[in-house]
Amino acid sequence: MHLFQIMVVNNPDAAIQGLSSAGFVALGRKDLPHYPFSLPFDWAANPFSDRNWMFQLHGWRMLDAFFNRMAPDDVAFIGEVMSDWWRFYQADPDATPWYWYDMSTGLRASKIAYLVHWCEENGEVVPLAPGVLQCLVTEHVSHLTNPEELNHGNHGLSQLQGLMGLLDALAKTGRTLPNQSAATEFAVSNMRSILLSQLGEQGVHTEDAPDYHFFALSKIRQILDSPWWQRDDMADINALFDRAEVAKEWLVTPSMHCPPVGDSAEAAKLKRYSRLGEWPHQVQGESMAAWLDGYGVVRSLPEVALADSHYLFFQGSFHSSGHKHADCLSFVWQEGNRYRLWDSGKYGYQKDDMRAYFQSTRAHNTLEIDGKDFSRSKADGYGSAIQEVVACAGGWLLSGKVFHKRLQVTHQRILFYRPGIGVDVLDKVVNHTEAMRRYQLWWHLGEETEVAVSGQSAKVLFQGEPDLVFATASSVDCSPELSVFRGEEKPRLLGWISREYLKFEPSTCMSVSWESREPEQFFATCWRLASCPDVPPAFEVSPAGVKADDPELSAKLTALLGI
Repeated sequence: MHLFQIMVVNNPDAAIQGLSSAGFVALGRKDLPHYPFSLPFDWAANPFSDRNWMFQLHGWRMLDAFFNRMAPDDVAFIGEVMSDWWRFYQADPDATPWYWYDMSTGLRASKIAYLVHWCEENGEVVPLAPGVLQCLVTEHVSHLTNPEELNHGNHGLSQLQGLMGLLDALAKTGRTLPNQSAATEFAVSNMRSILLSQLGEQGVHTEDAPDYHFFALSKIRQILDSPWWQRDDMADINALFDRAEVAKEWLVTPSMHCPPVGDSAEAAKLKRYSRLGEWPHQVQGESMAAWLDGYGVVRSLPEVALADSHYLFFQGSFHSSGHKHADCLSFVWQEGNRYRLWDSGKYGYQKDDMRAYFQSTRAHNTLEIDGKDFSRSKADGYGSAIQEVVACAGGWLLSGKVFHKRLQVTHQRILFYRPGIGVDVLDKVVNHTEAMRRYQLWWHLGEETEVAVSGQSAKVLFQGEPDLVFATASSVDCSPELSVFRGEEKPRLLGWISREYLKFEPSTCMSVSWESREPEQFFATCWRLASCPDVPPAFEVSPAGVKADDPELSAKLTALLGI
């Protein structure tokens, strides 16, 4: 059934009973109650004003349990629901915009295909009036072959899988359409295009959120396993997919959880490592590092105990707007299996002020300019901003650079990471205007921290105990202001974290702000574990410029910064 995008239901009897007695509940939405479901049904109903709920409703998710069981009454009910949906649509085609929502349409096409396929295999009559079946097929193929309705992200995979599954089922049951050949060509050419776009040149998913690498690979695996995609013109796609399977082992923390970057939830993604070493990487001591398109990753070796592990994930990926946050050149950092610098989280897909906050620049460990967010428009995408990920001077050097056209600022960030010691951050800012600009560096420290500020330095306590030491230096002759926020609502949202869908709680964040009209400036931030407070900064920044005492690190700065 997975080839037909039907979820496996562990207890279909209970799910079917629940639909009958309590109503429809969207998959994975424990935050929403059941909604009464009986026929005839009002398919325009949107009781929770929730996009995800409407997508699942019109994807006929309530039928998955029936497809899992397929008793005679189940088959009949499937036909009744499909017929009722068609009845409602015919009666009022403008009642809701969700009728032909991209992914819902693909899921429905797959369910129609499976019903036709199952009935043929079991010698049963399709439980739909011939005219209704023909209309459902014709309308779905028409919408799924309309280039203007094709989503070129993950949803497009579902659309094209549904289309090809339906075409295959029709061909195998003697119901071939007049436009079958053209529809097949549309599906194949666009599937190739989307998969190449999704996986990029390196096999790293291009929706700028590691969680979607895993989600997409599970979808792509189902697609490539389908008999209708076993074609010679898909061979190169299979090779790229195998590389993507290797990449996913770099897109988890040492505890095998997804880092909360972009629209990523902190879920466990793997049970073991098996191919981590196949991706090009460097090893230094108990560390290893790799460059994965728009991501830079440093992590402890798999054999290192979690209590001694480390992890740094540098975000420099911007290919599309769907799951991208305004998090250019942000990073998250773990020591001892605990985040020291956090990302504020995914939150969810509900369009409200909190969604806007969690997508914003100030919700990430990066530089905010003039109180504005970095662009998330695909037109401003830059692919990968990563310049280098390399062992250097006994640590790891990672670099990225972005020109923010709408803000007329170029931001270059260099990280020098020494596991067990800390992270040095060097931000180079080029102002392409003559105006006075306001800059604000944001740092997110988690729910259980508090900060004591002293001049241009600070101490971070975790559960009341010393955790981090922080210091700054600037090439601009100014006095940056250090501020701490937690659970602020006005004048704007600040200091929140979301670790569950549509849930949030106060979290400590710190900002360093200053104003300058200088055309070029450097700002250094030194983060040290509390156990290493006396390790000096790797970068020396003053109005005289920037330098590093270590010859190897100094040479790297010269090459990267052009100084």
